[in-house]
Parts: sequence; C-alpha cells; structure tokens
Amino acid sequence: MRDLDRERQTTDDAIAGQEQKQCELKRQIEELEARIAELDETNVESEELPDESVLKLQIMRGLGVEPLEDPETGLISKARLWTANEACVVSVDENMPAQQMAARLWDLCSA
Repeated sequence: MRDLDRERQTTDDAIAGQEQKQCELKRQIEELEARIAELDETNVESEELPDESVLKLQIMRGLGVEPLEDPETGLISKARLWTANEACVVSVDENMPAQQMAARLWDLCSA
C-alpha cells in the first residue's frame, strides 16, 4: 500500500512539474507573440526615407534579424536572430565585408 502511495505521489509531482512547465511555456509564447505584434506595428517606412537601407531592414526583419542599437553610441552594434528553434545575439563588426556579414546572418537564419 505504501508503494502505491509513493508511486501516486511521484506521479502527482511529475504532473505538477509538467503543468508548471506548460504554464511557463505559455507565458513565453504570449511574450513572443506580443513582441511579434510590436515589431509588426513598427512602420519602417516612416523611420527613414525609402531607400536601400529601408529595404535591407525590411528583409532582415522578415528573416528574423532584429538590429540592436548601442544605447551609448546609437549605432547598431549587435543583431538578435530569431529562428524556429532559438534566438541568438551576434556582434556586428564594421570591419567585416558586407557580403561576409550577409552570408553569416543568412546561415544563422536558415539553420
């Protein structure tokens, strides 16, 4: 009888743990959906005159690349990449050729 009680308690604990995990994942999904809505509402066209930079920014955001501005300098120093499996932050190196940076971001986005 004690074994059954212990087994039931272990099962109840496992269920509670899974329910807690599920609640945490739901909260994360809600945060990400709110973030997506916030990014979708951002009107890139009004931030700058439509030119090559705006087109590049739209393409990058469409691929899941979010430029991160350095609060001290106001320059884009990093980029956050949102993929289906994860999010990562990469440093933007001004000395790196544009084609090499584009290839690196493309590889990370398509991985």
